[in-house]
Amino acid sequence: LLAYIAEMMEGAFGLGWRRGGGMDVRLRAPARPGDVVEIRGLLQETRPAEEGVVAHCRVDCVNQRGETLIAGSAWARLA
Repeated sequence: LLAYIAEMMEGAFGLGWRRGGGMDVRLRAPARPGDVVEIRGLLQETRPAEEGVVAHCRVDCVNQRGETLIAGSAWARLA
């Protein structure tokens, strides 16, 4: 499931994710065989940093029952 979050962030931020991105998430519940998952991200803010500007996002992963499987934050550099 973490790879799906990383894929979403790379799609949104490209090299900024690969060169300066990361995440801090918590596993809330297990994914089970047959689960259909949805990965969501919401830009919370942008902040100046030494290497430019960093975008901070709230990210989560929910299953078809609406149960949160993963929740936390992710960040990436903006070009």
